[in-house]
Amino acid sequence: MKMNQQSDIDQPSLTPARNQKALTDKQIEDVRTLFNFMVTPDAKDDVGDSFDGDVLSEFEVKIDFSRAKIDGTRTTYADEDNIIYIGTNIYPVMSGPQTANATMSMMACLAHELAHAQRKFLGYRRNSVGRGELIDEAETSLHASFFSYLNPFHREQLVRDATERLEGWHSWPEE
Repeated sequence: MKMNQQSDIDQPSLTPARNQKALTDKQIEDVRTLFNFMVTPDAKDDVGDSFDGDVLSEFEVKIDFSRAKIDGTRTTYADEDNIIYIGTNIYPVMSGPQTANATMSMMACLAHELAHAQRKFLGYRRNSVGRGELIDEAETSLHASFFSYLNPFHREQLVRDATERLEGWHSWPEE
């Protein structure tokens, strides 16, 4: 989920079907390790045939764990700060509604947020309010699904998330 205002960090997660409990030190370290792998030059430059990896040679994004130990916080990308804020909902829970977003793995969720950062770096600017947000989120999940280090399981989760968001867009009342 892309974040447009700093105050959004403090809002409870809008996806309560995802984890709401403060992260453990081990969970935080797992996210940090995965993030560090995802932004290494080898991972960053290995974009397969989807586009020229050289365009990302100067891409950087920061990660912030200050909200990870606060119950009910959201994982978001703040484009004005170029920071991925890790919240409790970086992890799924398997109870409650079994939507595509609710069941996405930590890796798929982190890839989605990283895709927001890449898309900003690449110059994408989308309407992120109302129906427009659903399209932006769907495009972001599809963008992430092309990361070459994802296995088919994580890739499918991101495509399912995009599909579900597009279905939401289609059923949203006209503005």
